[in-house]
Formats: sequence, structure tokens, C-alpha cells
Amino acid sequence: RPSQRRLRRPRKSRQRLRQMSIKNRAIERFGNKAFSMRPTFYNNKEALRFELGVGNDSLTYKSTALHRLNTILDDLGFKHHPIGIAAYCYLHDPSDDEGTPPLNQQLLPFAKDLRDWGNIQFRQSEYMQIRIDEDSSLAYHFGETTIDHGLLSRWLKNHLFRDFGDSSSPLLMLFNVDLGIMINPYDDRGLDVFGSNHDLLNMLYRQRNDWLLDHDREQMNAVYKDC
Repeated sequence: RPSQRRLRRPRKSRQRLRQMSIKNRAIERFGNKAFSMRPTFYNNKEALRFELGVGNDSLTYKSTALHRLNTILDDLGFKHHPIGIAAYCYLHDPSDDEGTPPLNQQLLPFAKDLRDWGNIQFRQSEYMQIRIDEDSSLAYHFGETTIDHGLLSRWLKNHLFRDFGDSSSPLLMLFNVDLGIMINPYDDRGLDVFGSNHDLLNMLYRQRNDWLLDHDREQMNAVYKDC
């Protein structure tokens, strides 16, 4: 009987998670700090940090960044499962001299795209705002979709290369609740991968070790090198 009870608990836990909203499932799985604390690498003990853009010219740099990102997504199996998307932007106090575009100009167009693109199964969407200091907050729009390789590249290309003037789209984080993995491709320089799935993180550490960001390699080696 004790053995049977232990077997039932994960099944009930999975069923409970599926009944929750995508926002609450993500918070339950990854915790509030995954969405409220930056940078994500330094706030997650087992996180990995990869260098994306490499090359002496703009074309090589961008193509390498996209190739590495898409390869890591393949390695993790993200393209074969429903993917959670947390699109976010920073909101500043209205008294800020520079001002901030209204929220509907930053996040809601993305939500509309998510709903209207015909080859996406739009499942659910929720909004969340997190205060990060006295003057600013993070505003999130959550969705869960199934997407193809081309469309994923389109979203992430706009996000990664915003510093090149290619896009004013919201910032993006991707997650898979069932796999227990979250990805923060913070910009064209690199991305953080973290979560509770130690086995998957350890596989990625070994399989893409050459891509790890040298600046933080010592911290990652301390966690994974002797595993």
C-alpha cells in the first residue's frame, strides 16, 4: 500500500497542474523568482548560460545566434511539445520623465498575433504584473501554443535582435511545465536555461559544453562537471 500511494501522487499532481491556468502552472513549477528576478542565471543555482552570437560580421553573428538557439530548443524537445510563452515588458512609474508606451501598445499586439496566426493552436492567455522596485514593474502576458520551427524562429529573431533595430516586440521567455525547463534568451549575446529537471540540464551541459559562456563557466562546472 505505501508503494501504491507513492505511485498515485505524481499522477494526481500532473492532473492538478493540467487543471490550473498556464500562468499558475508556470508559477507552481518554477516559482515567482523565475519571473520577478533578473538576471535569471544568477538566481537559479543549476542554471546554464550559453553564448549565442559569434562572428566578426553581422550576418555570421546573427545566423550563429539563431542556429544555436534553435539547436538548444531541439535538444530539449521544445519543438515537439506545447510551449509556454511569457511575453513581458518593463513598466515604469507614470511620473518618469521618459514615459512608457501604454501597456496595450507593448503586450496586446503580441497577444493578438498569438491568437490570429492560423497555424498556431492558441490555448490560453493571462496577464500578470510584478513590482520589482519603487518605480517599475514587469508586465507579463502568458500563452501556450504549439508552433512550427519557422514561426518560432520568426518570434525569436524579432526578440533577439531588437538591439539591432529589427523589432520593438516584447521580450520573451519560453517554458515547458511538464519537462520542468525554462529558457530566457535575453538577447543576441546569450540565453539562460534553468528549471527543476537536473537530468535534462546535465545532458545539455555535456552536449553543448563548447557553447557555454566562459565568463560563468566556473559556476556551471561546480554544479555539473562531476555529475
